[in-house]
Amino acid sequence: ETRVDLLYDAYSRYFKQENQYITKKDGKLNLKMFLKFLIQLSKLKPGTIRRGSIIPEETVKDETIIAKRANDYLKTICWTFQYYNGDCPSWRYFYPHHRPPTIPEILTHVKVENFDQTFKKDSPLRPFEQLICILPPNASYLVPAPFRPLFTNPDSPLKEYFPKTFKTSNHKALLPFVDEEHLIQAMKPGYSLLKKEDTLRDMLNGRTHIYAGRCSASYSAVFSLCSGRCRVPNFPISSVVFGKLLYDGPMLKSIEPPVNEFQKIN
Repeated sequence: ETRVDLLYDAYSRYFKQENQYITKKDGKLNLKMFLKFLIQLSKLKPGTIRRGSIIPEETVKDETIIAKRANDYLKTICWTFQYYNGDCPSWRYFYPHHRPPTIPEILTHVKVENFDQTFKKDSPLRPFEQLICILPPNASYLVPAPFRPLFTNPDSPLKEYFPKTFKTSNHKALLPFVDEEHLIQAMKPGYSLLKKEDTLRDMLNGRTHIYAGRCSASYSAVFSLCSGRCRVPNFPISSVVFGKLLYDGPMLKSIEPPVNEFQKIN
């Protein structure tokens, strides 16, 4: 019996009892119903969901911190539901904790009537900003030379995010979360030193390539999207197949695939 089976079993028991979905038509979470689902989930044998994991004993006793973690966790679930049911609600949102809450902590500290499912509209971080957020110092060669000292220089304004020693939990490094504004300010001097090709690599709205092998089921749909009037290739702003699309000019009908065997992919 897998964890998915257990979740399905808990949801089945919840649905038979409540006869309501845990999501609304707008893609948002029905918080009242979701908490009732968690009650069913909490009735599983203790430790079943985390079987095989080594969860350290909780050392945080501050109820304010525990409550924030529980609410942030549910907010992250809300983000996930909205992301997969429409547009990205926030590009820069993240779960600001290393450890998840327990189900009892969520049921104790999350109040449906005060819970906010909205997110601040923002824009994605640029590619090199994202890379610096996730790469370790020994992989600094993956970013352009002007940004590499940010990883290794003892006087780097970002040195706190690249500690030489750190704690681990469940084989996961417990590293500091990067402050995005701190990151952006630290990277500003390097942008003027970038080569032209690196500047192009760092664009948020670059040219979009969609690859579809001729043998794949999606090829005809993709090909039709690229065919405009008078056989002039174009790229639609919206599509029933791909949803909203960024338009940045004409799109090629065909392009060399990145993998030699791509045409054989179904």
